[in-house]
Amino acid sequence: MKREKARESKNMMQEKKSQQRELFTLPEPEHTVGENEQTVLELLADLDAGGLLTGVYKAKGNILISIARGVDCGMQARTISVATSQLVKQLYDGLAEMPEPPRQNSADSYDTLRAVIEYMTEQAITNPAEDSAHEPVY
Repeated sequence: MKREKARESKNMMQEKKSQQRELFTLPEPEHTVGENEQTVLELLADLDAGGLLTGVYKAKGNILISIARGVDCGMQARTISVATSQLVKQLYDGLAEMPEPPRQNSADSYDTLRAVIEYMTEQAITNPAEDSAHEPVY
């Protein structure tokens, strides 16, 4: 009996809610892209251009955009809330999990490194050090 009355009461409340009209309509707030959000968008564009934004990284990228937007909004407040500091940590951790974007001159860097290693190896083989400290220990 009590359950039936509770069910009827609940149904009546839901019916009343569905019949109510809004008092007024609020306009959608304007969104401006903040510093953190812009940085995340640029990172994701670089990753996409390098072919690294695939699979799960796409989903993580969308989440990072939302987190960065929240951080930007939270940083505009007079005092920084605990929620904003948690968002900053989540943004930092999320960015650390993303792949590194390709660098423009990475081939040149590797070629230079390879050349230096080859030169040093050749020098070590052709001109062994006369210092006994550099002789191998067997």
